[in-house]
Amino acid sequence: MSVRALIVGPGEPAMSIQGTPFIDLQEIGVQAVYETLPVKFYKIENLTHRVIIGMANRVQDKAKLERITRVAGSDQETWDSSEQEAIGCMVAKKQMGRAEEWILSRFIKKRGMGVFRNVTGISANTFTSISHSTKAVVVSFSDIPAGIDHEVIEVRGTGWARKMDPGGDVARIMEFLSAWQRPSAPEAETMTWAAKEAALKAWGIAKTGLVPRVRISGHEGQVVARLVTDAGDERGCTILLRSIEGCVLALALYEEAG
Repeated sequence: MSVRALIVGPGEPAMSIQGTPFIDLQEIGVQAVYETLPVKFYKIENLTHRVIIGMANRVQDKAKLERITRVAGSDQETWDSSEQEAIGCMVAKKQMGRAEEWILSRFIKKRGMGVFRNVTGISANTFTSISHSTKAVVVSFSDIPAGIDHEVIEVRGTGWARKMDPGGDVARIMEFLSAWQRPSAPEAETMTWAAKEAALKAWGIAKTGLVPRVRISGHEGQVVARLVTDAGDERGCTILLRSIEGCVLALALYEEAG
């Protein structure tokens, strides 16, 4: 499956980037979480499908994080009683990192649904996917099954390669992407990992143990993922990638054959 991405800005004509495996994010809005954390929304379109991405950088200052989580726990406008209780429980247990992930992912999802409807005009059959890394929380909204993954670029090592990349996908991706840019080994490893995670989410598979069985390769200007199950059911999807601020963002778009 080959996806032709269209990136559309306010008042701008659609610009085709057919034949490139990279995401071009067009910022369409910013909303603040408790007046301190900006959540940015981006638009990605292709010829037949629509995708919105919401992203917020995570708080690195511990004191600021504690203030935000405590304020969130008393926010009756955004959260219902059960959500407030969940936040309060995490704060009481001093699980501030977990509380931050919970707050940001749900805040983006609550606001992002409205953004998706306003930008695309679609109010039904919206698919969402969530990813957390140590640097950011990301949520995708789409009109077809899609998966999102955000990973910090780092050296994975030979042990990771033996376990998670037995098919040598990293080497193939490095060679394929060199037609556009030459990623470093850690960047290619992270892209491969993120692509596999995003693909599993697009397929609706929660078993991370299947990561080694996902194959990533380049085909007709696009990165593609493939999985063959024990039952012989073969699944595929298109992967779009972007390196940003020392991290990799991977978006997997899944269309069933026929």
